[in-house]
Amino acid sequence: MLILIITLAFLLPFAVPAAAQSHSWNMHAREASQTATSRALTQMDRGQLDLALASLTEAVQADPQDPLPLSMLGLCQDMKGSYGEALESLHRSWQLDPHSAETAISIGITSYLQHDYDKAINAWHKALDLNARLCGVQAALGFAYLRKGDLGRAEESLRQALRCAPASQLAYQGQALLKYLSGDLDGARAAADQALGIAAYPPLVLMLAGIDQLQGQPRQAARRIVQYETVSRRPGWQRAMAVLGYSAQHNFRWDPFIADDFDNAYLLQARALKLPRQATRQKSLARKGKAEAAMSRTRALLAVAPSDHYLLGQLGLVELSAGQYGDAGAHLKKALEVCPGCRLYARLLTRAQTLEEQTAAVRAK
Repeated sequence: MLILIITLAFLLPFAVPAAAQSHSWNMHAREASQTATSRALTQMDRGQLDLALASLTEAVQADPQDPLPLSMLGLCQDMKGSYGEALESLHRSWQLDPHSAETAISIGITSYLQHDYDKAINAWHKALDLNARLCGVQAALGFAYLRKGDLGRAEESLRQALRCAPASQLAYQGQALLKYLSGDLDGARAAADQALGIAAYPPLVLMLAGIDQLQGQPRQAARRIVQYETVSRRPGWQRAMAVLGYSAQHNFRWDPFIADDFDNAYLLQARALKLPRQATRQKSLARKGKAEAAMSRTRALLAVAPSDHYLLGQLGLVELSAGQYGDAGAHLKKALEVCPGCRLYARLLTRAQTLEEQTAAVRAK
């Protein structure tokens, strides 16, 4: 017994500093990880994604047990379009902290971008289980149901989001898109105006320009396009991620809900011409609007998600702008079959069919 006491007395002075050193090392590792992650968030906000990826890789290497850099790495990989890698990073983060609402939100975003809307919905419901006050997540659910073609649930989720946060621009944007696709142009205009009353936002301005064109107001549409071009040139115009429930410390600007939007001011103007008489001008505008690149990208997405009505509608819209009326009609018809309540597709389909007939008649002369 005396020997044991003497041995412990000898070892104790060495054991305590060793424990202290381990604690100090862990603290330094976490501090290095957090510093690199903070730097990465600034880089993500500026669109410097390659630099952000390097910073986040450094953070993960500094402290592999820190869930935050893994969660932010997943979002950065989402922004780069590397959704499989993003999901892997986010699942690693979730294993380290299975109570993080932010990570659940991020997993939902990745699933949404992969066009797996059921998984996105499940992840966002999990986030709400962890924090029922995440009003932006209710709006996100509205977008997911809309992309599934479940317009009723989309409307209810967006209403819940507005009950939770009456000044939610994201929820009003969702309502505007829902009504626009449903063919309720007046309702879409009212919701978009509500959203723009909160803050200027380019996608909403472009939507209103499209509504103006469909309702026979070309001068108003032209003014909107000028406004759109002005607002979209401003740096950092995308919505803050804090809207979805991210903390102020983890905030940066990025809107995942416009990732599949391929329309632009040039393509919109191409559809507004007196066709087929102004076909030459149409080709010029389609080229400026990078219609070929947009069609190629949308077709690649449809190869993975062939029944996504929104992607089908976007492809049809771009083809309509590029004068490919037969292809536009085929894709818009399929979009309408997938989402019968999306009456906008029916309207655009009629336009495509009419232009195809008129173009054929001109060529026959």
